[in-house]
Amino acid sequence: YTATLVSRHDLANIRLSEISVDNAIVEAIGKPAIYDKVQNGIAVKVIEAKYRITPLREGRITIPSMIIQGGIPVRGSRFGSLLDDELDPFGMFRDFDRFGAFGVTKLEPFSVASDEITLEVKPPVAGVNPWLPATSIEISENFDDSQTLKVGEPITRSFMVVAEGVASRQLPSLEVQQNKADGFRVYADNPITEDDVKGGIVASWRQENYTLIPPHA
Repeated sequence: YTATLVSRHDLANIRLSEISVDNAIVEAIGKPAIYDKVQNGIAVKVIEAKYRITPLREGRITIPSMIIQGGIPVRGSRFGSLLDDELDPFGMFRDFDRFGAFGVTKLEPFSVASDEITLEVKPPVAGVNPWLPATSIEISENFDDSQTLKVGEPITRSFMVVAEGVASRQLPSLEVQQNKADGFRVYADNPITEDDVKGGIVASWRQENYTLIPPHA
């Protein structure tokens, strides 16, 4: 879910409302992105916030309106306190000299809201357990073939699970399988995970590293 604010004006004191969806988990994906672009030949400022919404049950869910509030600078005598970081968390309140020698006196408040969205959540496919609704998933191992097996000397195994359509927290752990390695003491590092959004699709990966020590010949 992406909320985008586009403005032809400098902005300040921007506040985004929290999103809460019944029977779903809502997670912000990183911090809001702030950038400039040209739209229909006019320079505009853009704030873009992305969220990952995971439904927890089938049926209808409603994503409420996202409300964005803030202020637009108005011409007048210079008022330096408006430049405080507390009033400008997104760093978009700047370059006021172009308003002229008088600078800015106040902020004209504004509030805009997106449309409410209703979705119909499909049930999981029957008989699939565990349910991992990825559009693609791959696993690979990085193993150094030059490692030699000697009593008491460790070797390492490194696995990478890459998926699209699911978050990294949904990717399965391989630790139970590694602990079944017969004749080895197995030590697991903390897994490394990451999430991203590419072309509107959630992409994720999970890396797991293990140290195996043979206790006998």
